[in-house]
Amino acid sequence: MSVPMAMSSGNVPIGIQFVGRYGDEAAILGLAKQVEEAEPWIGRRPAVCAG
Repeated sequence: MSVPMAMSSGNVPIGIQFVGRYGDEAAILGLAKQVEEAEPWIGRRPAVCAG
């Protein structure tokens, strides 16, 4: 799973990839949930955005 973690100085999202054990998607989804709760991305948009 690729999850946004920060913004560059040029206002471009920087992501990190989480990899887990085969069949253990729940662990990766749980980790992504914790990251989103700690640093919400709902209001962040790069300078050039399709939406």
